[in-house]
Amino acid sequence: MAAIAGTEAFWGDIKPSAQELAYINDSPTLVQQLLQYQTAYTNKLVDVMKIDPAGGTEFNGSYVQFASNYNTWSPEMFVGELAHEIGHFVNQAADTAFTNQYEVSSNDPNAYSIDAMLGLHREGEAVYNNYVVQQEISAATAGQVKIYLAGALNVDGTSTGLQQLLDAQHAFDQADGYSPTEDRNLMIEQAMGVYALLPGSANGLPYYNYYGQVNGAQAPAQAPELANVTFTDPMATGNFTTEKEVFTSGETETQNFSNGVISSSSLSDQFGNVISQTVYSHGADGSYIANIYDGTGNLTGQDQFHSDGSEVAYQLLGNGTQNATVYNAAGQETEYATFGANGAKTQDTFYDATTGRATEQDEYSADGSAVAHLFNTDGTQNAIVFNAAGHETENASFGTNGQLTQDTYYDASTGRMTEQDNYNADGSAIAHLFNADGTQNAIVFNAAGHETENASFGTNGQMTQDTYYDASTGRMTEQDNYNADGSAIAHLFNADGTQNAIVFNAAGHETENASFGVNGQKTQDVFFDATTGRETQENDINADGSQVDHVFNTNGTQTAYVFNAAGHETEQANFGTNGKLTQDYVFDGNTGRELQETDYNADGSGVAHIFNPDGTQNAAVFDPNGHVSEYATFGANGQKTQDIFYDTSTGRETQENDFNPDGSAVAHVFNPDGSQTATVYNAAGHETEYAMFNTSGQKTDDYFFDGTTGRETEYNQYHGDGSMTAWQYNTDNSTDAIIFNGNGQEIEYDTYNANGQLTGFTQFTYGAGGGYNAVAYGPTGYELGWSDYSSSGGLISSGGGQYDFTLDDGYECTGDMAGFAQSFESDFGYSCDFDF
Repeated sequence: MAAIAGTEAFWGDIKPSAQELAYINDSPTLVQQLLQYQTAYTNKLVDVMKIDPAGGTEFNGSYVQFASNYNTWSPEMFVGELAHEIGHFVNQAADTAFTNQYEVSSNDPNAYSIDAMLGLHREGEAVYNNYVVQQEISAATAGQVKIYLAGALNVDGTSTGLQQLLDAQHAFDQADGYSPTEDRNLMIEQAMGVYALLPGSANGLPYYNYYGQVNGAQAPAQAPELANVTFTDPMATGNFTTEKEVFTSGETETQNFSNGVISSSSLSDQFGNVISQTVYSHGADGSYIANIYDGTGNLTGQDQFHSDGSEVAYQLLGNGTQNATVYNAAGQETEYATFGANGAKTQDTFYDATTGRATEQDEYSADGSAVAHLFNTDGTQNAIVFNAAGHETENASFGTNGQLTQDTYYDASTGRMTEQDNYNADGSAIAHLFNADGTQNAIVFNAAGHETENASFGTNGQMTQDTYYDASTGRMTEQDNYNADGSAIAHLFNADGTQNAIVFNAAGHETENASFGVNGQKTQDVFFDATTGRETQENDINADGSQVDHVFNTNGTQTAYVFNAAGHETEQANFGTNGKLTQDYVFDGNTGRELQETDYNADGSGVAHIFNPDGTQNAAVFDPNGHVSEYATFGANGQKTQDIFYDTSTGRETQENDFNPDGSAVAHVFNPDGSQTATVYNAAGHETEYAMFNTSGQKTDDYFFDGTTGRETEYNQYHGDGSMTAWQYNTDNSTDAIIFNGNGQEIEYDTYNANGQLTGFTQFTYGAGGGYNAVAYGPTGYELGWSDYSSSGGLISSGGGQYDFTLDDGYECTGDMAGFAQSFESDFGYSCDFDF
């Protein structure tokens, strides 16, 4: 025979001990059932056994679960609990068949008792399985081991009598010749009675109460006070004929069954007097009717259960009135109706089966009239009034706060709407009157009941006039007149005496809006494209007769024209599609001459052109922040005369360009450190001079260029003490260097050939009286000649190389001044006055 090893997959986290496995394998029935569980697990019909952290032990339909303290149990208790829960597993098909045979609707008056019986029957089967396994293990161990019989002990450890009851029943059945099946049925029924009062390990409720309410059945008032319950099965076939509950109050309730279905029930008091009884009749399609009677035999109710699971429950009250409750197949209430003693319906209420919310309530009066209340999902309501002939006479709507929002009245004879009143949340209202001639009026009232509007409509439904009033004073504030073609003019009467007139075309599109002052003169006139509603023009008119016309172009750009009181244009401004100014023209109102033109860029920067009366012009360039970055002036001939640049962050002038009539120019650059440069250009635009100035305004460097070739011709270097050096670059690539002291006096003149070699130099010294001396030297420093000059510049004396002077030769006063001068000029190419 196959054995259970304890390592099978279905055990999950459950770890049976060696002793427990020995007991399991002593029971062929339990082994076979555990192998059956393994097969179901393999086929994914059940899950592995698990530990319940909440402490309960049960088979929940998907797997067997053990209490978290199962490993503290004795082997006898563990195997007993296992045999009980496996009993639930192996009897699932039998449980389904038994339930299908006896089950009733959850709204049945006996549903609680029958659902309890179905559950207790499942427990009885599990107990019987437990008992069979117990007996097999006892026989295998020669009576030495008797595993636990689930339900045999109370919580306090005292006996429930279950073991003794089953032992006695089994012994009786064997002695009396009952078959094993009959013995099984009778033992199950005995166990059911014991289990009814036992608390379940998974929920704590007595099994009778737990199973009674498990499907939603309502417990009878006496159910919590159950003393005992017995089941009658005269032929031991497993088919019950009665279920009898005795309650601690002494009351008894008995359900009678015929051919596996309930046929009647009765409730009696402690003295045996019948309190109520129910008689059933069953249809072939599974539907049935339960008639409910009181103790005197009067019919007090009737429950009609349909084959689709729906139900209608009637209550017949002592005063002759009735009510009927309708349930859907899920047992949810969908309708509740009441009837008077004459059988006429007095009220009918409908419910949303899912939420239980009332969706409609109809109230019927004795004269046949009725009111239907509709409860909408958003919390709003409707009340519809019908006369005795069933014709609608009124339909009222209510908001979520219960306040009336609309009330409509009808002519009961013709069905024609005669009035419709619309109520706002603030208490204001609109009354619509539908006149017999087909015309209409709509009157608007504020929360205080004062009229604020009165509208008239023609027989074609088109509005002919609409008048508005100030609710406080009754003053007319607006009157709209509508033409037959659909066009209209709205007149607005403002509190300050001003007016507006708004023109609409037949399509209802606004085409013009004019404003008028208290004197009746127009102050503004706005025109619109009737097709698109786009504003095409707006004229703003001032009190002095001047005006501004705004033209809104189809591409989204705009133009604004300003006119003076004489109608002469004084300004024209253009705007881009983003509403930003792109160009602004200013004109002389008398002559029409353009005075100024300002061009704006997309980033907000721009150029402002000023046209002066003398024909000259100015142009100012500004950045997006409005800071001037350049300012240029132009002569009457249009040629630029000056151009000044600025740092937009600080406003500091950074450059100034001065242009002469002949086309030449000087560019002044003002550096951030306070130094400057000046660049001179000839008429051809070629640079002729470049000068640099320090932060004190003193010139430090000055470069000169040939305007035709760009060749540098001279460079002057100025020193801090006022002295300077002038470099002259000759066309033959030779160079002259002239050095001046701080007083501006020339003190040295050097010459260099094209290779940069010194060819000679002359030094000048000055006397206190203003005279000076000039000494010429050769490239190696030998003296070539000298001259003395008076303070008036006249030559006093001179000497030349022909005298063979050396550096330390003295000046001989006897020299021939004229001859020296002639010789010096001849030898060196310089005039004797040294005027360079």
